[in-house]
Amino acid sequence: KLATDRRDPTLAISFHEAILNRDPLDEEVVREVMRCYASMGNINAVKLTYKRLIASLRRELQDDKAVPMRETTTVFMELTKQGAFAR
Repeated sequence: KLATDRRDPTLAISFHEAILNRDPLDEEVVREVMRCYASMGNINAVKLTYKRLIASLRRELQDDKAVPMRETTTVFMELTKQGAFAR
């Protein structure tokens, strides 16, 4: 949170990724990672982060139809919609 508050997305991502290495299903952290990547204009990393979450959910829950929470999907859709990365 401190790195995010200081507007250092690279540092924030490294902290958040460390958390996700221990708990890949922490959707609050996933949303923050996606926001950080979006703030850097890296749409591919946003998409990859979301895709990794889906894979983790399906693997950990042993459910091929498991999906992220609605809030996570909403953040993903907002960050990846056309024009979201205009500066």
